[in-house]
Amino acid sequence: MLKLSKHYRVIAPDLLWFGESQSKAEARLATQTQAIWQLVDHLKLQKINVAGISYGGFVTYDMMTTPERINKAIIIASPGPLFSDNDLGDLVKRAKVNTPEALFVPSGADGIRRLYDNVFVKKKPMPDFVAEQIYQGYFSKWKPERTNLIQTLPLDRDRIQQFDPTHLPKLMLIWGEKDKIFPLSNGIKLSKYTQAPIVVIPNTAHGVTNEQPELTSELINNFLRQ
Repeated sequence: MLKLSKHYRVIAPDLLWFGESQSKAEARLATQTQAIWQLVDHLKLQKINVAGISYGGFVTYDMMTTPERINKAIIIASPGPLFSDNDLGDLVKRAKVNTPEALFVPSGADGIRRLYDNVFVKKKPMPDFVAEQIYQGYFSKWKPERTNLIQTLPLDRDRIQQFDPTHLPKLMLIWGEKDKIFPLSNGIKLSKYTQAPIVVIPNTAHGVTNEQPELTSELINNFLRQ
């Protein structure tokens, strides 16, 4: 982020119900996207570049359905509208949970460890007090809203899938070779669907920006300069 800010005006808001951001509106993808557009309008920006990872990638794809306001877009480790109910079923089997929200909306230290084990290539040794601190600091608030974000995602998936992909703005995909949340096959499928290039980073999982921050910034910068 800091590296990109040397060349661009970087705006990095917390999504709703993450960090200190909140809303009284229904917790779903459309609300997230509308909130970002409200911020863009407030800043009086007419056309922007946009990037997002994981759930932020869904927001990015939703924003791309307003192509007249997007110069270029980067989606990292997020399949857009191309994830099926079977894909979600496979995810919960890999993560050994009953539902997607059981993974992404963790309860307590054990849930934090499970989430991190599925997001990163290398398992991170995490004492209880560290896991509990992460949980209290980042995951204990807004649990009903975050749960609803996950549960309503298939409805918004069906909505954004109605947009003709040939009308999307210029897009680049970045994916971790060892992503266990949305496997590389999802990225390849999205690449073919959108006719967008995909950059696959070896020995990297879902947490691309955490595991490969310098390379990610370099890839984004090079793409925006083309």
